[in-house]
Amino acid sequence: MTSHHYTKSAAPDPSKRYASDLDDPEFETLAPYVAQPRGSGKKRTVTIREVLNAIFYRVKTGWQWRMLPKEFPDWNHVWYYYRKWRNEGTWERINALIHRDVRAKAGVTLNQVLPSLIVKVSKPPKGVVKKGLIRTNRSKDGSVT
Repeated sequence: MTSHHYTKSAAPDPSKRYASDLDDPEFETLAPYVAQPRGSGKKRTVTIREVLNAIFYRVKTGWQWRMLPKEFPDWNHVWYYYRKWRNEGTWERINALIHRDVRAKAGVTLNQVLPSLIVKVSKPPKGVVKKGLIRTNRSKDGSVT
């Protein structure tokens, strides 16, 4: 039985096979979000790093789940974890983490981001009605001008 601890040696091959594969620092960032809670259910039969690599490969290439290369875990396992993490909100948490880190590295604070998010309400442009449709001007004879 293989160990499923999240260490640098978790991947069978530490070199990247595909451009979408996670390197060690990237995996260490994501590992706490996808780690199996202690004492919960059946032990995993796949390496989670490889599952993440397969998901990122699929996202990058757009291939069907069933067409994942054989180097990755079976597509059923990959789809199961993708769906599970999607339903639990794990992907949203990971996305928020990445955005926070990118902003921190760029030196952008929340106070700098908020003003650009505020939408000022003003009079709509001429010719636009409330439902977002463009109003056409009709002449008295019914033709569109």
